[in-house]
Amino acid sequence: MIGYADNNDLGRSDLPNNSVLIRFTYYGDADLNGVVDLNDFDTWLFGYQHENSVAHDWANGDLIMTAR
Repeated sequence: MIGYADNNDLGRSDLPNNSVLIRFTYYGDADLNGVVDLNDFDTWLFGYQHENSVAHDWANGDLIMTAR
């Protein structure tokens, strides 16, 4: 699976500003760090609980990202 997210959404300090991270990853790896863990679940849960007020993107736990 290929995941992608804007660095501003991920909040990672190891990437330059205004960059996009694209990488092969596991399904469920919302923060694209190479593992599926509780942080990814928390991201998915936040996106699920706030689906009407956050962007539907990978960084908010929308791992399917279908057209809405």
